[in-house]
Amino acid sequence: MTDIERLSLGQLAILKQLATYRYLTTNHMLRLNISSSRRYIYKLLKDIVERKKALVGALDFGATPTIGRLHNIYYLTAYGAEILAEAKTDLETIKYPKKVRVFGHDYWHRINCIDCHINVNLWAKTTGATVNYFDTYYDQGTVSNEGRIYPKTRIAWEEGQIVPDAIFSFTPEGDQERLCVLELHNGTDASRLVKQLKTYRTVLGRGTVEAVYDYQKSARLLLVFEKAPCLSKTQALLQKNNTIEGREKQVFMQTLASNSTDFKNDWETIDGKPISLF
Repeated sequence: MTDIERLSLGQLAILKQLATYRYLTTNHMLRLNISSSRRYIYKLLKDIVERKKALVGALDFGATPTIGRLHNIYYLTAYGAEILAEAKTDLETIKYPKKVRVFGHDYWHRINCIDCHINVNLWAKTTGATVNYFDTYYDQGTVSNEGRIYPKTRIAWEEGQIVPDAIFSFTPEGDQERLCVLELHNGTDASRLVKQLKTYRTVLGRGTVEAVYDYQKSARLLLVFEKAPCLSKTQALLQKNNTIEGREKQVFMQTLASNSTDFKNDWETIDGKPISLF
C-alpha cells in the first residue's frame, strides 16, 4: 500500500489545509472542521507525523509559566507536499515552508495571523466571494543574489521597505476585486504601530503595493488589534498626529474578535465611526 493509499479522509484534509495556511494548531483544525474532536485530530496527526518519512512536521514551543504548555504548530513537509500532489494538483502550486525553525518570539502573532486568514476564507465560503490569493510574511518570496530569502509580502522601493503581515485579494460575488494589506497588532503598545503607519502613508500615497500586485484602484489597509484598548489608543494618536493624513479613507480598523465574526461590516475609521469594508 502506498503512502497516499494509507491516508484517511481526515488526514488528507489536514494536508490540504496545511497547503492553504502553511501552519496550523489543533485549535485551527477544529475551526476548519477537520473534526469536532481534538482527541481524534491528535490521532490523525500522530500517524502522519511519526511515519518514517513524515508527511507533517510539528514544532514544539514548550510551556510558559503563566499559560502552561503551548500548542504545537504543524506544517506540511516536502514529502507531504509530494503525496498531496498525487491526490490534488501539481506540486508547484502547493505551498509549504522550505525552511522551518521554532519562532518563539512570533508564536502568538503568527497564530493570530492564521486566524485572520481563516476568517477571510470562512467569510468567503459563506458569502460566495472568491479569495484570489493570500500572501503572508511567513511565505517565501524572492531570493537575493547572496542567497537571502525575503518574505513574500516585502514591498521595497528606493528609500526603504515594508513587510505587511499579509497582502490578499478577494472578489465578492457579482462585484469587483478588492486588494487589502493586513497589519495585525498584538499587545498594548500603540506607539510602535503609529510609527510604522508613517511609512504606510508613503506607501499608500505612491500606490506601491498596487503597482506590485497590478491593482488599478486603491488598496485597503486593514489594522486588526488583539486588544480593543490598543485600537482606541491608536485612533487617538492617529488623529492627534495626523499620521495618515490624506489616506484616512483607505484605513479600516477592527479587533481580532470582530474579525472572526463579521469580516465585512464590523470596522471603524480612524475617528471611531462604524464603516463597512465595501
